Formats: sequence, C-alpha cells, structure tokens
Amino acid sequence: MTTVIWVSGATQTVPSDWNSSSNTVEAIGGGGNGANGTANINAAGAGGGGEYRKAANVALTASATLTSGTDYQIAAGGSGNTTFLKDNGSTLVLSAVAGVNASAATHGAGGTGGTGAAANFDGGAGGDGASGSGAKGGGGGGASGGPNGAGKTGGTSSSSGGSGGAGADGGSSTAGTNATTSSGANGGNGAAGAGAGTGGASPTAGASGGGGGGSSSGSGVAGGAGSVDTAFDATHGASGGGGGHGGGSGAATGAGGNGGAYGGGGAGGGSSTSLAGNGGSGGQGIIVLTYTPAGGTSITLGQASAVWTGFAAGVDAKTMATFAQAVWAWAGAAVSINAKTVIPSASAAWNWGGRPLLGFAQTVYQTLMLFFGV
Repeated sequence: MTTVIWVSGATQTVPSDWNSSSNTVEAIGGGGNGANGTANINAAGAGGGGEYRKAANVALTASATLTSGTDYQIAAGGSGNTTFLKDNGSTLVLSAVAGVNASAATHGAGGTGGTGAAANFDGGAGGDGASGSGAKGGGGGGASGGPNGAGKTGGTSSSSGGSGGAGADGGSSTAGTNATTSSGANGGNGAAGAGAGTGGASPTAGASGGGGGGSSSGSGVAGGAGSVDTAFDATHGASGGGGGHGGGSGAATGAGGNGGAYGGGGAGGGSSTSLAGNGGSGGQGIIVLTYTPAGGTSITLGQASAVWTGFAAGVDAKTMATFAQAVWAWAGAAVSINAKTVIPSASAAWNWGGRPLLGFAQTVYQTLMLFFGV
C-alpha cells in the first residue's frame, strides 16, 4: 500500500498509479480557535476539535491536477471551513467539518456532520472559561477525531487556573482536566493512554495525541500545546487540544495553548481585574490517501502465488522471481500440466530476455505455462 499526505498547496497531483478500485481517503477538519479573555469579566472558552472522516474507493483520474477550493480543500485552523475532496465527476465524496471557534467564555463545539461513509468520528468540544471579576482561567482545547475514535472534551475552568487540553483519537484517550484551583490542570491522554501534558507554573505540551497542560494563575506563561499522534505516519495524525491560560497578575502575558497541528482546538485566554490573555490557535486540516498501486495481475498455481506489476514478482514465502520488465519467448512442443506433474526441461526450450529467474524448483515451468496461456 502507498500513502500520500496533503497538508498544503494551491494544487495537488493525483498519483500516477492511482487505483480507483482499491483505496481509502481520510480527512481531519481544522480545529477551532480559543477566544480572548476580557478583563474583569471573563476568561475565555476554547475551540473545538476537527472531525475525522473516511471514504473508500474514491474515483480519481491518475496524474490529474486538482485545484484547491474547487476539487479539494485543506482548511486553516480557526477558519471554520470544511476540509474536503471531490471525485473525478466533481461529486463531494469526503468532507471533515471543522471545530467551532470559541466566543467569550463559551466553548466551541467539535466538528461533526461531514461526508464519508467508511468511518466517522466527531471532534471533541472545547472547555468553558471561568466568568466573573478578578482572576479567571481559560478553558482547554477540544481534540480531533481520528481513525481510532472521537476526540475528547477540553477541561472547563471554574477558578483562576487554566484547564487541560483534551486527548485525541479515541482508544484510551481522556478528556482534559477541569481547573478548580489556581493551579493549572493536566491535559488528557492520547489514544494509547499516555501523553498528557502537565499543568502548573511551567506547563508542558502533550505528546502522542495528548492535550497540553494548563498554566497556573499569575504564572504569565502560555498553556501547553496539543500534540499529534502517529495515526497516519510518524509525524501526521490526530491532535490534542491546547492547555488553558491561567489568569491573575500574569494574564497579559502568555496565552491559551495552541491546538495540535491537525485539528486540535486552541485554548482560551485568562483574565484578571485589569488584564486579559489571548486564545490559542486551532490546528489545520489534513487529507490522507492510501491505495494499492494500479496495474497488478495475480497468478495462482497450487500453493504458489505470484503478483505481476511490470517489475518484480514474488512467489510464495520461500522463493522470489524477478521479472523486471523481461521479454521472453517459449519454443517447443506443447506440454500438459496438472497438479502432480513436474514439467521436464527436455520437453521444451525457452529463452529468457530479462533478469535471472531464481529457482521455483518444481513450480517454475507450471507458473510460466499458466501465465502465458500455453
């Protein structure tokens, strides 16, 4: 299987060996932004995580050039736009809805309601910021959905500490921790049950899809960033939410933590009597294509199996035949074939015009005969 990942660009080119009969296309919507705090009124809510969607056997034209905004779209974080792909008939076959931006102290909802019947998991909602005069902490960002499940919900603040960002991608992921004191709260774990950022005066970013930790009141530092898991490859996957910003005397410095790169929700900014912090940014969308390269032909002979691709062909678990675009010709009398007979070399002569054929032992002549219909 071949995997191609799209994260940016005004155009994209469909792979030259694209196979419309054997593929999946996956997408995660952008994450919502956290809101800014308002001095002596409220800390801010956090943005929601982007939705995950999957479609199967999407018809695309090999080597075709696709145009952003028309044929596909990879939405920027906080834009509210849907990440989508259309097939070669201009039919919308995949769309992942973005997480919603937060407004004042109220969180943004997670992305939901897109297109793609093979699988779908919603993004998690962000957490609310604390309201009222004095020092208040921001909410934690919601996490994106992923191939393993839905994104979790960011923590809500009821005090001056920032709440934890949510963990992404279902599995053993967990929600961000609510901030109930002046201390920053921990983020949630990613799908593998680990990776939560630690809250406090020096909050840490999440890892492996975990949410960032919230910052403590008066610390004047940003909440920890959400992180990306390895759902698609070593550096691309579902993403956790950012950690909330603590209020108090440090509210004018620092900010809510940014969401993980692909669909994580940004966290809310904190506030104090006369100061307020900014919200964190949501992560962008992503599109992932996985397919079996076109052009293969399968041959089955007894317990031996070969796959012809125009290059190399593998035959059972113990032997390998390298065809490598070889040209060959068979000359000699017809030879009968059955499951028990080994074809003697004396019965026919053949010429090989490519790379060496490594021994099939008793199956080589049978394979050649069946492949070329003799």
